[in-house]
Amino acid sequence: MVIPEWLTAVICVIVGALLTFIATMIVNRVSYRNEYYKMIIEKRIKAYNNVERLLYSIKSESLKCLLKMHVLRDANALKSLKLEIKKVKDDSVWLSEKMKVAVSSLINAIYSFEEKPIENLTANDTKNLSDEIKAMGLVIEDILVEDLKSLHKVRRFLRNKQVIKE
Repeated sequence: MVIPEWLTAVICVIVGALLTFIATMIVNRVSYRNEYYKMIIEKRIKAYNNVERLLYSIKSESLKCLLKMHVLRDANALKSLKLEIKKVKDDSVWLSEKMKVAVSSLINAIYSFEEKPIENLTANDTKNLSDEIKAMGLVIEDILVEDLKSLHKVRRFLRNKQVIKE
């Protein structure tokens, strides 16, 4: 049985169109995923920049500044620090779980210091808290470096995200 030339041409056109359609779908899917990953990476970079700014704020706050913020209730120093904390909290969904825990500990330490009554505050308390905050800052720096090395691994980040159901 001989297949007519026109039928062969039609079959070739259909097969070619089908292969082109499949290839286009694959390319579009990969392109979409890459754009999606790019968006996630940009959001994560922003979140880690906020953590970096918070660390800078804490490093620049010396023991005297902590005392000044607490004893004198220096509104500007406190407002600046709280603004950095708010930025980190707002973007915390884009941080690794390890970073979230470390940053939460740091924020809790800062707020616990602020809540202490001035009468009960000793110089030793302030120094201990200052040392604790500095130590937490070093831990966060280590986690920051570790996380930045794997920032491009979006699939792993998404797989490790924990969903909290309320």
